[in-house]
Amino acid sequence: MSKRPVERIKRVNVLIKETLSDIVKKEVKDPRIGLFSLTDVETSKDLKYAKVFVSVIGEDENRKHALDILNQMSRFLRHRLNDEIKLRTIPELTFHLDTSYDYYQKIDSLLKETKE
Repeated sequence: MSKRPVERIKRVNVLIKETLSDIVKKEVKDPRIGLFSLTDVETSKDLKYAKVFVSVIGEDENRKHALDILNQMSRFLRHRLNDEIKLRTIPELTFHLDTSYDYYQKIDSLLKETKE
């Protein structure tokens, strides 16, 4: 793959993340979701599919419930993205849990244990 399409995908990822974050912040007021943030977006090479990574504060059950609700809202969010950004096609959105913060906490606690 040449450098140009890769750069375009990266720009589209950033654009989708920023726009979707704004939409979610302004329009998603469902208290069942709890506190969450969008951390990353990865689109497929053909820009038809996008994985949206979400960090959710809470227990595992609350995280799964929040992801289920966001995935149920994906058609609405995709439609709103279409209103806000101009792309030939807006990718289908699927939401996935971002566990990088949990991994960071685990590594941090292991480092503290070894330090003691």
